[in-house]
Amino acid sequence: HTHTHTHTHPRITQIHCHIFHTLSSPEMGAFSRLQLPALVATLCILSGCLSLAAADQHSLPDEAVLASQSYWSSHFAELLRKGDASGCSKVYTDDASLYLSVKPDLSELQKAGSWKETQVARGHQELESFWGHLVEVLGKSYEGDANEGAFAPRKFVVNDDTVIVSGKVAFGAASGERRSQTWTREGSEWKISNEMLDLEDYQPPKKEAEAAAAVKEAGKIAEEAVKVEEASGGSVAKEAEAIGKGLLGGLGKEAKEISSEVKKEEKAKEEKKKE
Repeated sequence: HTHTHTHTHPRITQIHCHIFHTLSSPEMGAFSRLQLPALVATLCILSGCLSLAAADQHSLPDEAVLASQSYWSSHFAELLRKGDASGCSKVYTDDASLYLSVKPDLSELQKAGSWKETQVARGHQELESFWGHLVEVLGKSYEGDANEGAFAPRKFVVNDDTVIVSGKVAFGAASGERRSQTWTREGSEWKISNEMLDLEDYQPPKKEAEAAAAVKEAGKIAEEAVKVEEASGGSVAKEAEAIGKGLLGGLGKEAKEISSEVKKEEKAKEEKKKE
């Protein structure tokens, strides 16, 4: 029996073909009519067992599957926080796609990112451009894939090789919902095969930027004031010292003159007495 269903595992198809070729080979002529049915039955039972084993892909506990996949979610989050767009794109499968939806009334966000209400990125190159642009517009700040709290994701283990993740996310001043992020196992790694993101809130950073600029400007003014104060303080001190010396010098000279006059007057009085 060589017919296989559309969803038959490739390895099982190979086994079916091998059985067919084996039964069709000249060497099978050596088996008697009694031996041949027994061999066919044995091979079919073996094929059926293998088919059942392949069909049941959910043989591992959910905890084991999540423990294996969670590392890759954390790795992806770290790449986002580093602004590594190239690294982010490599976490996706070769044929992966990402769907982004921006809430219609977030015109400022659409303008800031030059985004339409919906857009799609497919393949590594487009995904790298997407994440690079998002980081450029919204910054490297990323909230999501947390162990607990508001940004802790929900995870659904479909089978041993597929996990669907959803939950709240935030990229800088924009926040929203990760509707779905499908992870598939590829050998020893997990990769994203498709993702749906909704951006639902945006707090324009204008006021924050203006406040930060004002604080920065105030800091500069304060620094200049300190410099002026230090400079003027030094010159005033020198000027005060000079004035002090001048006053003291003048007073000393005046005192000497007065003393000389007093002595002259006393000498004159003594001379009159003698007369």
